[in-house]
Amino acid sequence: MRQVVLISGHICTGKSELAQRLRVEFGYHSVSTSGILKSKATADSRPTDRLSLQLLGDELDRKTDHSWLLNEVAKEAEHLTSDHPIVVDNVRTCDQLQHFRTDHRFSVIHAHLWAPKRILEQRYKKKNAERPGETNHSYTDADLIKNEKDIEEFKNDADVRINTARTDSADTLVRVAARLGLYSGPDIRCVDVVVGGMYGSEGKGHIAAYLANDYDILVRVGGPNAGHTVSSSSGVYTYHAAY
Repeated sequence: MRQVVLISGHICTGKSELAQRLRVEFGYHSVSTSGILKSKATADSRPTDRLSLQLLGDELDRKTDHSWLLNEVAKEAEHLTSDHPIVVDNVRTCDQLQHFRTDHRFSVIHAHLWAPKRILEQRYKKKNAERPGETNHSYTDADLIKNEKDIEEFKNDADVRINTARTDSADTLVRVAARLGLYSGPDIRCVDVVVGGMYGSEGKGHIAAYLANDYDILVRVGGPNAGHTVSSSSGVYTYHAAY
């Protein structure tokens, strides 16, 4: 069964860059949702600006009960070898996602990217500043996902969820690639190590806690540290390492 990676998330979460990295570094066939819409708009002599493409996508969703994206991906798959994986850079409704989930031709892995809205707005503003002539739509207008219910359902459905405010594009790729088994076979157990060099308090524990849900076993090791304060029913105790 052909593997299809679906990426969801608000605008500026890093969806397109993740799809591009999977294409370049692991040979995935990349399907651009906006590219499909641009081709259809051009063929019908329709405008191809961002908001016009959004309206076209809405129109196709209504006409096809949200199945048009699946149908377009299936067409592209016909020209690939049977084991060639595909990544779709933007799924914007849960109905689109469910069409893929229930299609027997594809094995679906869903990656949901997110970040706080203020971070996304900053990224959007920066991108617009780097593109002279870009229509200055607001972040809310430019975002393809208008229904927060879809975002909640994406979060619940996702096989991997990544806060891209805490990762760069390379880190995001590593986490998704690990979930896809691209670094080792499923029968090989790997160990990831968090190492710090500032003698404590630089955040190793916070990082381990953030990643904890992705691991079966966590082990804390290390040398002596300055000490810990422990509160108990019998009082407060300060422990110091002896040398």
